[in-house]
Amino acid sequence: MLDFQNGLRLAHLLYVVAELGAVDQLLGGPLPVEEIAKRVDAHPPSLKSSSRRGQFYTKRRVFSGEPDA
Repeated sequence: MLDFQNGLRLAHLLYVVAELGAVDQLLGGPLPVEEIAKRVDAHPPSLKSSSRRGQFYTKRRVFSGEPDA
């Protein structure tokens, strides 16, 4: 049951990030989470929290859609 709930949370998280267009902001290359949040009018700490769940990859506070950015 716990796996089911975690799956629902992840699905909801992906939906929200997609609706915001946060990942679309990374098409031009890596960006700091603060810049992504500003562009999509989101709360930076919340967006950063979602990135920790494996939706974005980070290196020195810069986020990318690719693992070796």
